[in-house]
Amino acid sequence: MAEAPALPTLHVAELDDATLDALFTDLGALARVESVRLKLTEDAYAERGVSSLEQAREALRTGRCVGAQLCYTHGGQTWLDTLIRGPKTTRLTRRAV
Repeated sequence: MAEAPALPTLHVAELDDATLDALFTDLGALARVESVRLKLTEDAYAERGVSSLEQAREALRTGRCVGAQLCYTHGGQTWLDTLIRGPKTTRLTRRAV
């Protein structure tokens, strides 16, 4: 029987608004952003490649979207961050791609 492939390591955190702002600032300054996708409603798939980091942050801040996916390269590794807005914090789930 073939061994199942290993699942990627997930990093999960709850971000307050200041930490979320710092994440967007850091990504804008230090990463090469590949794509930004907004999830406008809980029942919809994220829209492909239609947003910038600034648009995603504003959409999360104002409640125009429920989440965002950020794909970027930093330090020679590609990462996928999924952000889901909650009532008090934003959940970050990060994995290497």
